[in-house]
Amino acid sequence: VLSPLAGWLVDRATPSWLAPNAITLLGLAWMATSYAIVWWHCPGLYEANDRVAGALRGSDDGSDVGDVPRWIFLFNGVAMLAYQTLDNMDGKQARKTRSSSPLGLLFDHGCDAVNSILGSANWMAAMAMVPGSLDRWMGGGGHEFETPPSAVSAAFGGDEVLAALLVFCPMIAFYVSTWEQYYTGKLILPPFNGPSEGLVLGASLSILSFLYGPMIWQSTSLVDTALDACRPVVGSSLQSWKGTVRNMDLIVLSSVLALLQEISLKIRFVLRTHGAHTLRTLLPH
Repeated sequence: VLSPLAGWLVDRATPSWLAPNAITLLGLAWMATSYAIVWWHCPGLYEANDRVAGALRGSDDGSDVGDVPRWIFLFNGVAMLAYQTLDNMDGKQARKTRSSSPLGLLFDHGCDAVNSILGSANWMAAMAMVPGSLDRWMGGGGHEFETPPSAVSAAFGGDEVLAALLVFCPMIAFYVSTWEQYYTGKLILPPFNGPSEGLVLGASLSILSFLYGPMIWQSTSLVDTALDACRPVVGSSLQSWKGTVRNMDLIVLSSVLALLQEISLKIRFVLRTHGAHTLRTLLPH
C-alpha cells in the first residue's frame, strides 16, 4: 500500500550516487536515536506509568519516575515512519542503480532484525507497560502498585509474558519470512504486512501516546465502550468482561493473532511448494 510513496521518492528525490546500504543505515539510525532517547527517559520501560509513579514518587528508588516528556513518543512515531519509508526505498534504489547484491540483502535483513527489538522496547514504553514485578526488582520493598485486573494478563501468566510476546512476535514473524525466502528466493509479503503497514500502526500507537498520554493504553475504554454499545443486543451476559481488558491487551492479542496467521500461511506455502523436508530447516540446528 505504501510502496508507491517509496518508489516516488526514489525516482524523484534520491540521487543515483546514494548507496542503497546508506539508505538502510539511515533508517536504522532514526530508530537507534529514538531508542536512545526513550531509554534515557524510561530505562525500565515503566517510568511513564502514572500508577507506578504515584507509588514511587518521593521514595529513594523512584524520585524521577513519572517525569517522562510526551514528545519522546512523538519522536518515536516520526522515527518509525522514517524507518518504514527508508526501508522501502533501499531495495528500489538498488534496482534503480543496478547494485543489488547478496551482501546488501544481508545488511538490510540485519538492520530489520535489530530494529524489531528497538521498536518493541519503544512500544512498551509508549504503552506505560510494567514488564514484570517491580516489587521483586526492587528487592521486595513492599511497594503497592494499584493496577487494574487484566483477564488477558492473567490468562497469559502476567505482564512479563505480554512484554515477551511484544518482543518475540515480530522476531518470529521475521525469522519465518526469512526461512520462506531461503526456498522461494524472494521475500513474499501480503498486501497488509508488518514491515510496512504494521510499522505505520506502531507509529500511530506512539503518536496517540503523545496526544493522549501513555496511560490511555492502561485503561479499558475500548472494550468497555464496545460492551456498552452491544448491551442492547447481547444483554448483560458479557458485562463481566467490563474493566478487565486493557487497550494494551488488545495490542498484544492482535500481535499474537497476526503472528499465528502469518507463520501458518508461510509454513503451509513452503510445505506445499517444496515438500515436508523443509521443516528440518525451520528450527536452528
